[in-house]
Amino acid sequence: MSARIAPAAPPRVAHAPLVSSRSRAQRTAVVPASSSSNSSSSETLAERARASIAAVALALTLALAPAPDADAQLSNPNTRLPRNTQAALRRAVPAVNEETKAIQLKLEDAAYLFRIPSRQPWATMAKDIDESRAILLTKRDDIFGPVRENDRASAEAAYGRLDNALERLSRAAATQDFDTFDAQIASSLTALSELQIDQAPGLPFGIPTKYLDLPRLVGRAKVEIDVANADARANFGLINGDVKNQVTLEITVDGYNAPVTAGNFVDNVRRGVYKNAPLRRSETSILGGSSDVDAPSVPL
Repeated sequence: MSARIAPAAPPRVAHAPLVSSRSRAQRTAVVPASSSSNSSSSETLAERARASIAAVALALTLALAPAPDADAQLSNPNTRLPRNTQAALRRAVPAVNEETKAIQLKLEDAAYLFRIPSRQPWATMAKDIDESRAILLTKRDDIFGPVRENDRASAEAAYGRLDNALERLSRAAATQDFDTFDAQIASSLTALSELQIDQAPGLPFGIPTKYLDLPRLVGRAKVEIDVANADARANFGLINGDVKNQVTLEITVDGYNAPVTAGNFVDNVRRGVYKNAPLRRSETSILGGSSDVDAPSVPL
């Protein structure tokens, strides 16, 4: 197994080294350990790198399992909870602007109502969409208030995509066009999430002092992991008729929810810790790193 950071974009935190992704919505920075760290910190990092990487275990399990469509919805009796990974990541973005938060609540409500089998309340859904677009158009200056200058172009593009999706959603709700509404509600929520990331200045909470010497991820990053079978005779099956001897997994590392764990993982990737590292499979997950239970770990 080998891992790498996906192509970079401008950092979100001043004077912090860059880590990031292909997506404009997921630019990040890894804040290095403070200058008070002594020479043993590199050894500590090396030990910590060998510890089990919980941050990616679930992602690897989902990606490597023989299986359902990656977009398959999760089953939960509380249908207002996130039902897929995109929704979970979207709702994890810090809401620092009242206008976009109000739009998010209305769009999430419309998406929830849309899932009611065979009896969608189109009038209520149309009201949510029209009110969302009204906020977007009349509160433009407030929406762009928290956006930093370096993120302005990205925010403008996301704003335009959101406006376009809401316009199409409004027409779809008025005509009860099921397929168009389905596509555009997803597009609008994605564009809104990208806009909210451009508004977010960093972590919505402080890091405890005792963890300040550890690398931390401010925002999000994307990591690509190449996986091949140790047995050269084995493969991952056929894709378009061709034998697949190696697969590439793309992992979204979420520093908004777990900045220290995410920062540790991205730091390990940068230092090549996972290059040619073996994977281990348990009953519930697939792990990379050391199996030493006494190895130092980092807090979630």
